[in-house]
Amino acid sequence: MGTATNGTKNKGSWNVYKGGKLIKSFPWDWKPNSKEVKKIINEK
Repeated sequence: MGTATNGTKNKGSWNVYKGGKLIKSFPWDWKPNSKEVKKIINEK
């Protein structure tokens, strides 16, 4: 199962984790939709 978090309150980045490991990062202003998130999680 993958999760996404921005990690900080300030303008940092969205980090996508899978199995506790960072697999992808995006700019703070990224507006993910569910299809994008599922694709990223499933490609690893």
